Amino acid sequence: MRSICNRLMVNYLERDFNRNRDRRGPRNFERRPETPKPFKIGDVIDLTIESIGEKGDGVGKVNGFVVFVKDVKEGDNVKVKITNIMRKFAVGEKTDGSAPRDEEPEDDESEDNFESDEEESETEEEELE
Repeated sequence: MRSICNRLMVNYLERDFNRNRDRRGPRNFERRPETPKPFKIGDVIDLTIESIGEKGDGVGKVNGFVVFVKDVKEGDNVKVKITNIMRKFAVGEKTDGSAPRDEEPEDDESEDNFESDEEESETEEEELE
């Protein structure tokens, strides 16, 4: 008895499903045309970081196409190597040729002071002898 009920229920559901299919119309699973990407994987591009994303990545745009880059600050002009391209955005890595926005010459005074201290101690030792 149970198997007959199950069979009747399945037949009823299949008939109901097929009847509603005609009302829904044909199913078209056509994709939208892909937007052309301004670069390819491995390309190195110049990019200005416009903002910082939710996860701390820098966000820049090339012809309206979003590029995420790690370890940058807002306003940096960086060279980025594209590592991954998705439908609406790309991910890249900062290359060595990049310069941060607020680049200041490093102070080498601490190293100079260390060397001059050594020279002074050597001259003092010579005077004592």
